[in-house]
Formats: sequence, structure tokens, C-alpha cells
Amino acid sequence: MITVTGWPTALPDGICIHGLHVRTTWRPGETPRRVTVRAFPDTSPSGALRRLYAPPSNIRPARCPNGTDVLVTGTLLKLDTVEGLVRVKVAPAVANTHPFTVTLQASTEVLRLDPGTFSVTVCGRVLNVGPGVLLAEQIRSVHAPVPERWQGVRAYTRRVGATTPVAAD
Repeated sequence: MITVTGWPTALPDGICIHGLHVRTTWRPGETPRRVTVRAFPDTSPSGALRRLYAPPSNIRPARCPNGTDVLVTGTLLKLDTVEGLVRVKVAPAVANTHPFTVTLQASTEVLRLDPGTFSVTVCGRVLNVGPGVLLAEQIRSVHAPVPERWQGVRAYTRRVGATTPVAAD
């Protein structure tokens, strides 16, 4: 989950808050108010945000200072010390949300984790660089079992359109 708190502005397919575009059906009212949005991220393999989605129930009146926090709990898929990346598979307990992967840029503290660790919680923030980059600042080992319905199910990853080769006559 990415938690963003601030003043929303309406867009045709969602809202913009702290410079981040969040796809949602929720609309700000006529009276402006600060809100806290808990959104599901979609990231590129390099840790850049592709999009955020938040159901209307995840948008509430703000009770904390403005900011952008990241909290991800799931199975550690990759800890790349060369590229400085951490990839986590998230298997939500929500029945209609399929497993997905989140890639974050990692701080040196995160890269010190034993790569044999299975389940982790990653805390960080969104950096306002281009479309937004997720930065993992802290990581710790946790007990996070995968819900039964998602046992053996591969995480959702965006596939690049492949062209099929044309047979030469």
C-alpha cells in the first residue's frame, strides 16, 4: 500500500494528490478537504510507479501530516545488490485482488538483509522523480503466510506485447 495525504484535485479518471495520479471513482466534494489515500501500486521493473489505484473506501479524511509513505508486506522475490532493487510479491487477503509484484529502489540498509529471508515488510516513501520512484528505507523479516486461495498462483506482472514471427514463404 502507498499512503498519500494531501489536497486532492479531480482528474477525468481519478484524482491527483502530491503530484501522483490515483485512479479511482471517488471525487472530491465542493468543499475542499485534505484526505488520506491508501492505494495499490503498479511498478516497473526499475521501481518507477506506473499507476496507483484506490477504491473509494480507501480514501478518508486526513488525520496525519501531508506525505507519501510506502508499506509493503509479502514474499521477498529479489534483493539485487548490484542494481539496488528489492522486489516483493504481495498476495492480498482481499478475494478479488490477485497477487502482484512491487519493485522498489533500495537504500543501503535494505540491501544488507539476508537474501534467504522469505517474508518481509518494507517501509519507505515515494520520491517525486519523474512519474515517482518507490524508495525502500527499512526492511524487516516477518511471518506473512500466503492466503490459501493464492497458493501456487503467480503474481500479476505487466507483459510487453510480443509480436509473433511471420513465416517466410
